[in-house]
Amino acid sequence: MSIFTALGACVASGTALWIAYKVYPYQKRLDRELQLGEEKRRALADLIRAIEECRATLLNGSVVSVPGAPEIATERVGIQKSLALVRAYGCSEIVDQTLDYEKRLLAYRRKLEKLKAKRATCTPHPKISGRIVLSDEYKVAQSELNTAFREMSDARNRFFDGLSQTLGVEVSKAEIAEPNDNEDAT
Repeated sequence: MSIFTALGACVASGTALWIAYKVYPYQKRLDRELQLGEEKRRALADLIRAIEECRATLLNGSVVSVPGAPEIATERVGIQKSLALVRAYGCSEIVDQTLDYEKRLLAYRRKLEKLKAKRATCTPHPKISGRIVLSDEYKVAQSELNTAFREMSDARNRFFDGLSQTLGVEVSKAEIAEPNDNEDAT
């Protein structure tokens, strides 16, 4: 056996040992970090989906002429499940914004319910068919609802800003105008 064959065998076995003890554990750790990052992004996507479904349910049910505020209990369960998973992945920096956003959604729902109750007490317009006369209480409730909507929108912006910081990317958010249901009022 020549010296070059022995030297080649030593280099090959040394390389194999180096790969086994240095490169493989590093690659395995890197793969695990990438997998955790993917799972974290998936958990955050589920949280976004849950909280935006709750918001959509509220806004779709905010037509004041339809009695009763929409129920969002199912959507809130989804938010809590997603939030628990986000906490498990160590994204605690987004938790406060999520809880504030959820609180603002609930406040908006309460104001919507109050406005719809006030609308039910409004009297029909004496001269214009299909119109109602708005009471001062209704106008106050409507102003409170508009304020709650703005607070909900601000909380939503803080939520998405927190997500952007957590993920290190800009998260796109569609802006939605305030609901306006005054077509049958004077």
